[in-house]
Amino acid sequence: MRTWPDPSGLARIGLAALLALSGCAPSLKNVTERPHTRATSNHADSPLKDHLASHIPSGQSGFHLLQGGHAALAARLALAQRATRTLDVQYYLFHNDTTGKMVAATLLAAAERGVRVRLLIDDIDTADKELRLATLNTHPNIEVRLFNPFHTRSTSLFVKGWQALRDRVRLNRRMHNKVFIADNQIGITGGRNIGDEYFDAHHDLAFVDLDVIAAGTIVDSLSKSFDQYWNSIAAVPASALPVDAGDIRLQRAAQFLQQFRAQQMDSD
Repeated sequence: MRTWPDPSGLARIGLAALLALSGCAPSLKNVTERPHTRATSNHADSPLKDHLASHIPSGQSGFHLLQGGHAALAARLALAQRATRTLDVQYYLFHNDTTGKMVAATLLAAAERGVRVRLLIDDIDTADKELRLATLNTHPNIEVRLFNPFHTRSTSLFVKGWQALRDRVRLNRRMHNKVFIADNQIGITGGRNIGDEYFDAHHDLAFVDLDVIAAGTIVDSLSKSFDQYWNSIAAVPASALPVDAGDIRLQRAAQFLQQFRAQQMDSD
C-alpha cells in the first residue's frame, strides 16, 4: 500500500528550514541615534526663491504637468543641480539602473557642494542595494533612511515572506510617497519612482505615470509630509544595515558615478 507524507510534518520541516535560513542571514544593527531634522524654512534666501519671486505672487502656488518621461527626469536633475540648501527625496522604489545612477550622481554632486540631502526609501526593494545606500549614507551631507525595514536582511523571498507573515501588521504598511524637493521652494510629486521604466529609458517597458512640478506656498506642505515620515519611528537610518561602507568606498562610488554621468550627458 502506498503511503503519503504527513502534510503537517512537511509544514514543520518547511518552517524549520525557514527558521534556519533566517538564523543564517544577517540582521539590522541596533542603532539608537536618529536625529530629528526638519525641512529648511521656505522663507530662507536661495537662488530658487529669488527666481520664483518674479513668477509667483507671494502666498500663491504654481504647477506644471510633467507628461514626458525625459522631461520628468530632466526636471529632477535640474532641481538637484540648482539646489543650494537642501534636497529631500522620498521614493517607494529607487533602482540601480541608468536613471537611478544619474539621480544618485546628481544627489552626490549636490552634497559635495554643501547641500544637505535626506533620502528616504521604502525597504521593499533594497535587498541588493544595501551597500550602495550605506555608502551614500557615509557622506557627511547625506543621510539615508529606510522605511519599515525587514529585520532579517536576506534576498530570499521565502525569508522575507516568513517575516511578512510573522510581522504582518507592521510590514504590510509600505511607503508609496514620491517627492523630490529642492530648498523647500520647488517640489515634484506624482506616480513616478526612480527607474528607467518611469522615464522612457527602458528598452522593453514604459509606465505611463505622471508628475506635477509645484512651486510656491504648496511646497511647504510637501515638506511637512516628508518630515512626518522622515522623523517617524518607522524610518530607520541606513547605518543600521549589516554592511561595512567607509570613505574609500565612497570615493570609489563618487568617481564611478561622476564618470557614468559624464558618459550619459550626450544620450537621449
